[in-house]
Amino acid sequence: MSPRQFITIAVSLICFSHSGYTQPYAVLSGVILNAREDSITFRYNDNGKGIFVKTRLINNFFNIRIKISGPSNIEISDGIGYISGIIEPRDSIIIHADFSNEKLSPEFAGRGKGKFIYRQSYTSLFPLLNERITAARLDKSPVDFLLSVIDSVENSYLQSLNSFRNDMSKEVYLIFRGDLEGYLWQVRSQIPSFLYNKPLNDLIKRNSDSITIKFQQQQKSFINFKEAYYKSGIYVLTVAGTLDAIYKSNFPDSINNIEYKYKYISQHLPPKLRIPVISNLLTEDIKSRQNRIALESVIKQTFKSSSDSVSKNNFTKILNDIFQLKEGEKAPDFKLENTRGEDVRLSDFNGKVIYMDFWFADCAPCHQLFKQLKSVKEYFKADSNVVFLNISIDNKEVWQKTFSKFKIEGYHVFTEGKEATHQVINDYQVYGYPTNRLIDRKGKFFIIVPSDNPEELIKQINEALKN
Repeated sequence: MSPRQFITIAVSLICFSHSGYTQPYAVLSGVILNAREDSITFRYNDNGKGIFVKTRLINNFFNIRIKISGPSNIEISDGIGYISGIIEPRDSIIIHADFSNEKLSPEFAGRGKGKFIYRQSYTSLFPLLNERITAARLDKSPVDFLLSVIDSVENSYLQSLNSFRNDMSKEVYLIFRGDLEGYLWQVRSQIPSFLYNKPLNDLIKRNSDSITIKFQQQQKSFINFKEAYYKSGIYVLTVAGTLDAIYKSNFPDSINNIEYKYKYISQHLPPKLRIPVISNLLTEDIKSRQNRIALESVIKQTFKSSSDSVSKNNFTKILNDIFQLKEGEKAPDFKLENTRGEDVRLSDFNGKVIYMDFWFADCAPCHQLFKQLKSVKEYFKADSNVVFLNISIDNKEVWQKTFSKFKIEGYHVFTEGKEATHQVINDYQVYGYPTNRLIDRKGKFFIIVPSDNPEELIKQINEALKN
């Protein structure tokens, strides 16, 4: 039976069996060929809680009913291959995919299929810009040339999204619109530095001719933040990063004034965007252990209503947990598995300085940090007293494939198939990725949050070597 024949039959069966279905469930079924395991994982969220569910494949077939109260991003994976989309209550989505062939796109049918088809159409714009960079540099206005390329891509995406408009709720449509606008703004804002290999702020300060009127207009247009996109994670992330950068640029002497920073940012946000954006920034500031008293005050001021009590309690817990780690105290022992299948413990590195890096394969900031720290690893390459310990939370196959493919330098271990539930994640208070810790030669915390600036990190490691 061909994939198309299977989907046609499956649609009629599922649509018949669920006619009149009104419960808050989404039903997903179909065939996954060449999965790496005999089960697949469904990762989604409901009421702010991340949920992981595994279901067995029987003759490559799966069928699962997922209870959700509203729209949810979902990822279906065997550990390496994955399918992503958005599900809503009453969806009945049929999937046919071959995880051994990255070039063969999955097929979708059933109620809600458009949300998956549209999501699969996402492609990175950076390869396209690389292809057009030579032509852009020959143009009289290279920035405007590339902006026009992105405008064309945006129109194409919008046409595709609108073709599935009847297959999704208004809420999901706005999520997709927000994702698109947030992502494309990130790309647009990087065009000048992409062309001239200089930070945007440097170009702006020099009043460079490369900062065109069209570019400035688009910059101003984006900062009229759109409240309707408050449920789009990409849009929220982009707004948070934009406001953080604006604040640092306008108030370089007040970067560490946490309370003033959040007051400033809050004033520039429409009501529905405030909590999502501030939550995003709070996560990073707590993770980097900014002023604890100021952070406590921001949490109290942000989450005032009774409906915010869960978020308030969560942030308070994370804050308390992260500040439990103290420089100069003994680092917790651990047992992890290395590339040879051997157990590795903290005591195995006695007398050495350890730079710990918690990461996973699909973490873009993790890979960015790997690139940033290449010069640091090269600097200490001949020093056997410095260990760059890369701790992956992926399963074994994904972990081995990823660090080999990207040639990630350092000593590699993984969390023994326990992913983020391994005890080391709790002991070292890892709440986001990448997370880094610097351990001295006596096995004590030297710096809880080491710098991600290569020159500064080299100094910190050298100080730890003296300790």
